Amino acid sequence: MADRPLQSTLRIDTSISLFETAAPLGLWSQALFLLGTYEATVRIHLIDAKKIGPGETAIAQIQLPVACVARFGDRFVLRGSSGETTIGGGEVIDAAPLHHRRPGAVLVSQLKTLAAGKLPALLAAEINKLPQGKTLARIATTLNFTQSALAAILDNHELPATIVTGPAPERYCIAQAWLKKTESTLVKRLQEYHQSNPLMPTGRTADELAGMAGFAPGNESRLGLAFILERMEQARLIKRVEHTWALTGHAVSLDVKQQERLDFIAAFLRDCKKNAPLMADLLARCRERKIPEAEARALLLLLVAAGRAYKCEDVFLHAEIVNESRMALLKALIDKKDGLTVAAFRDLIGANRKLCLLLLPLYEAEGLVTRVGDMRVITEKGKRYPTTIPSHKLFS
Repeated sequence: MADRPLQSTLRIDTSISLFETAAPLGLWSQALFLLGTYEATVRIHLIDAKKIGPGETAIAQIQLPVACVARFGDRFVLRGSSGETTIGGGEVIDAAPLHHRRPGAVLVSQLKTLAAGKLPALLAAEINKLPQGKTLARIATTLNFTQSALAAILDNHELPATIVTGPAPERYCIAQAWLKKTESTLVKRLQEYHQSNPLMPTGRTADELAGMAGFAPGNESRLGLAFILERMEQARLIKRVEHTWALTGHAVSLDVKQQERLDFIAAFLRDCKKNAPLMADLLARCRERKIPEAEARALLLLLVAAGRAYKCEDVFLHAEIVNESRMALLKALIDKKDGLTVAAFRDLIGANRKLCLLLLPLYEAEGLVTRVGDMRVITEKGKRYPTTIPSHKLFS
């Protein structure tokens, strides 16, 4: 019984040797292949030679008609097509190879290194098959080795410098050349984004960056991207901004006109007081002042990033309104153990119902209140919340 799931394969890379009495094999040949209890007539494709003679050894890829389970180092026997004569045998050097259509000098060199029987070379070859990288767990499954055996290679620094690996528990492994290329691509894409959106303090989301880097959907790809983004953050190439990633050096700088426009929009939000601002009204006022709609929307997001406004669903609220209402609610809930209804909250702050239905989910998301039926009740976090309204540094 196996101690882990074993992967089957339809092709294997091998080192084969012929007996002195065997007939030569050409570039493409057929033979009876026996590995354990597996037996089938296979096609043999020589990799480092056009033919192999009696007593000679060569690297070959064997194509199997039916999948079998094999692993690095397994020994096999070759017999003539009739099955009557044993002509040689060999050893598996890669049980999950790519299809070698046009073997080149680099491939031949890699396979000869594998044929030398060193597991670190096999591990490096497996990582290089998928430039985006893969987890050590997936590699162990593919190679039919335990994770602990492969982890020992990483811990002992036996891999070539062309391979980069991450820490436990994922132990993500990736080819350095592809890593550098991906980092360069992501930096370039973020530069383009910042140039096109100079008023946006945020950058690109992880999902957007995954598409730009060519990562396929899936959990392993998310691990790989997270590994790369963390490395770039540690190298101070990028930084986290809210739920996005931006270049470390990116900062919004406003000229006098832009600052005036920003302050105008902030004043509009503040003047709405306890009524939810309407975007249509704001954009109409902006058109009167010849503020382009795209710039107005960018300035709104800038106000949010600066702490001068909140975005609740699709509505932007001035921070003073949000903060004052929060304080009023929390102070009232200290004495109201049963909580407050939406109507009671509306009367408390003197607002319309629409504004209340925007504010309460925000306070719930902040963890300050929780909903119990039709009531909002203060949480332990809400009880510890500062009793003074925080101030925010404004853009200048």
